Amino acid sequence: MRRRVFVGLYVVVATALVLGVVEWLSRARSGFGYVRSSSPEIVYELRAGYPDHNSSGYRDREYALEKKPGTFRVVGIGDSYTYGDGVARDATFLKVAERLLAAELGEGRVEVLNFGLPGSNTAMQAALFAERTAAWDPDLVVIQWCRNDFNLPNFIQTAPDGIVEHSYALHELLSGIADRFPILVKKRVMAYDYDEEVFPVPGLQHVPIVEHNPIGRPELAPARYRYMLGGEGVQAALLKIARESERRGVPVIYLVGWAGQDGDVAEWARSAGLEVVDVWSPVAERFVSGYGVFEDLWVAPERSDNHPNVEGHAIIGDVVAGAIRRHVPIRRHVH
Repeated sequence: MRRRVFVGLYVVVATALVLGVVEWLSRARSGFGYVRSSSPEIVYELRAGYPDHNSSGYRDREYALEKKPGTFRVVGIGDSYTYGDGVARDATFLKVAERLLAAELGEGRVEVLNFGLPGSNTAMQAALFAERTAAWDPDLVVIQWCRNDFNLPNFIQTAPDGIVEHSYALHELLSGIADRFPILVKKRVMAYDYDEEVFPVPGLQHVPIVEHNPIGRPELAPARYRYMLGGEGVQAALLKIARESERRGVPVIYLVGWAGQDGDVAEWARSAGLEVVDVWSPVAERFVSGYGVFEDLWVAPERSDNHPNVEGHAIIGDVVAGAIRRHVPIRRHVH
């Protein structure tokens, strides 16, 4: 009897070890820079340790969680414009602002952390502010707006409570047969809402793209995500940001105006009680007087990709540095 029990335990432990190794290998093979978030409202996050990502899962250098005495810490939140698609990590406007403030106030006096998450919308950014920033004890938060924030994010979670959402090994196995049996595998087992290609990691799915942006029509969105959409979704998220700012006593700068079209959202943000900074005037100064065109500040105008290039980030960074500077307490020297 004891021998049977011992053999049974041995089989269970050995099986668990083998499955664990298979799962570990599947995760190690994954070359994708995003993971499903443990928060249904944040939806997805950057993969920690991925190239250009730090161990905390942000596109930035390593920072100690506990800030040093006398350090003024800023957390920047936004989408791919904040993340810095198309430019080096240290060329993003948040890093530009950090360097400008270091030159003025001294190295390390102001830290500016980049929590940019490509494809995220205002609702996700409100959740990121509420759920991920408190541990970093910021003195100020900068949140950047983009016109496609009216829409769904680039990716959404699959339907909840499925084993596939957690297992890379099972996801890898199912991916190999999904093309042959799409309804059975993608719809019923992997719990996809859309018949898009299989996502590179478990628990997430692609959102269909309409006119270069994720869909924004409520009737085409899963019911669990319709709260994000349109003007109502954005205004609700702005109010959530404002309430969290007031609750924690952490001021928020809301950054608008890269393309000069954000008067509506700027007014909503002001009505919610947020400080609004519009970058359009200094951007427009670059070309309105005849010195080039707006596309000169784009990372890839030949592809109609209007993400800021290095010069564009430098202009925004200068504006952001000035806005942050107004919040940094003046150090008083005692003689």
